[in-house]
Amino acid sequence: MTVIMDIRTAPSRTGTENRPGLQILVAEDVLPNQIMTEILLNQAGHVVTIVENGAAAVESARCRNYDLILMDLQMPVMDGLEATRQIRALPDKARDIPIVALTANLTTDEIAACYAAGMQGHLTKPISPAKLIEIITRLRGQAATA
Repeated sequence: MTVIMDIRTAPSRTGTENRPGLQILVAEDVLPNQIMTEILLNQAGHVVTIVENGAAAVESARCRNYDLILMDLQMPVMDGLEATRQIRALPDKARDIPIVALTANLTTDEIAACYAAGMQGHLTKPISPAKLIEIITRLRGQAATA
């Protein structure tokens, strides 16, 4: 079982109090990873919705507006790559939600498959709090200029 991070190393909201939090969908099937990701994102001021598989991620993206999706690659029912392809086929702005891959093992071929499916980034587990905040900041900056 992979544990994402030690909450004692999670960043505080210092310096982010004046920035509204993002609506973030986390597609992750492992409960400890769900809990740790939610804690980290909540501490950074974001609002988190968690689903346990790719099919639920597609349905949630269809029904709600998210600023970001963190997508595990290996989940039951539907994996993260297929879920990403289906989200990219959705109508309206749902298809443009930035999606970041989450996985314990990421090879060069898997990274290429993530980008080919329509993902904008990737993070390996255990997630580095600093890398997560860095990718959120980068994607937030891209959205602001779009």
